[in-house]
Amino acid sequence: MSVPHDRNAIIVAWLEDGPTELPETTRRAIAVGVRSTHQSGRSWWAPWAVPTMLPVSPVALVAVVAIVVLGGLAWLVGDPDGGGNVGGGPSATPSASPSPSPSPAPSPSPAGSMVLPIPALTQVHVSERYGYTIRFPADWSSRQASQAWWPPDWKAEVSSEEPFDFIARGEEAPMVRAASAQLPEGLPSVNDWIDEYLTFSDVPGCAPSRETQELVRIDGAPGRLQDSCGQVEATVVVEGRVYMFTLFLGDDQVTNARELFDAFAETIDLSPEDAMESPSPSPS
Repeated sequence: MSVPHDRNAIIVAWLEDGPTELPETTRRAIAVGVRSTHQSGRSWWAPWAVPTMLPVSPVALVAVVAIVVLGGLAWLVGDPDGGGNVGGGPSATPSASPSPSPSPAPSPSPAGSMVLPIPALTQVHVSERYGYTIRFPADWSSRQASQAWWPPDWKAEVSSEEPFDFIARGEEAPMVRAASAQLPEGLPSVNDWIDEYLTFSDVPGCAPSRETQELVRIDGAPGRLQDSCGQVEATVVVEGRVYMFTLFLGDDQVTNARELFDAFAETIDLSPEDAMESPSPSPS
């Protein structure tokens, strides 16, 4: 009976009958590599080529395979994490320092926005016509109205600013405008009359209905306030007289506009009894 001399067959047979502790997947991969790889090339488990022209005994080949397999097994057992630590205990993997959480970046302010300083209000403006006083900064100046304010006439000629007291630092915003007028008697709705003659604008959303505006108090009197479209404006009714105070801010977006208005409003004293008498207007 002839004895097979195929080296590949001998190695495969040895692997199939070899050590039972070798993982099945490792044995199968080595066996497949032996069957499919030509000896003159480099296999994934042998770092050198075996010349086909040199006579190599089956026993030598088996010894070579055994050394490679046992060496790979020792590498796997010595370093279960695959880090190459063959010499003994687990390798001391340096613990990664936790990265500090980045601080949240501050929210950017809208383009063109600005914060106005709240000035010390040391000067007093006494309205000679409208029955109120208000404080203002030392570097601002005030101007008295030159004629009485009657809202229906003013609406018909909006460009006229003569009926208003003005307080400002210059000719540009910010500035405060103020006036008051006697309400007609027998009005069915004060809110509707103010909506029609005081708070109006051609820009949608810039003149919300007064009854939807925020409730405020100025010198203890109830009023309404709207903050939009570059101005903060409050209308107050006391003893049959309507007051309107407006802080104009210009085209810039002022992030603390309400705070600045409140600073002025807290200094207002209303005295409708001191307002100049005018002919009692009739409902329009």
